[in-house]
Amino acid sequence: MTLFLFVLYNIDMIKNRLFYFVAFLLFSDCTNINFLTSEELEYRAYLLKAGDILIKEKKNSLLGVFGHSSIVLEDNMVGDYPKFGEKFYKISLRDWLEEERGILVLRYAKINEEFRKRLLANIEKFSMQSYGISWNKKNTSKFYCSSFIWYVYYITAKEMGINLDLDSNKGLFVTPYDFIDNIFLINIFKEEE
Repeated sequence: MTLFLFVLYNIDMIKNRLFYFVAFLLFSDCTNINFLTSEELEYRAYLLKAGDILIKEKKNSLLGVFGHSSIVLEDNMVGDYPKFGEKFYKISLRDWLEEERGILVLRYAKINEEFRKRLLANIEKFSMQSYGISWNKKNTSKFYCSSFIWYVYYITAKEMGINLDLDSNKGLFVTPYDFIDNIFLINIFKEEE
């Protein structure tokens, strides 16, 4: 009852804050990031390794406002949680690149073969869940693109005795852009920019 009264008496304030929050999400952009084009990444695909995180640039649309993230698997395949109603699936890098959006490639700076092997096993283990949003990043009953990547890295590191959180702002949700400012991830093409 108290929450209801609070909302009732503060509805204008709540609507204003919600409006500004949505406007911020829609129109904010990381303009200082030099994304690769699909063609540039396809040309450099031989440099990708299993576990690399692919970030697609934000779009001015409801579904694209947060950007999109996927994870590189083996043999130029990408693991993806694309949208509501679909489950995780594997897609060739070439097909994944069909949409014309800028792309950033991030790699865990301390990744080694043992970590990579366990990461791929955890991707396989947790990839059967449906697409969904949860208030708890550690919830394994449903995933969206960046929560899946966050979780498989988190659980792999935990199995190896490493404390790793790839969510740079430690919020309730992890978005693709939260990976960009993380101290544990490096842009593998930054030196070329």
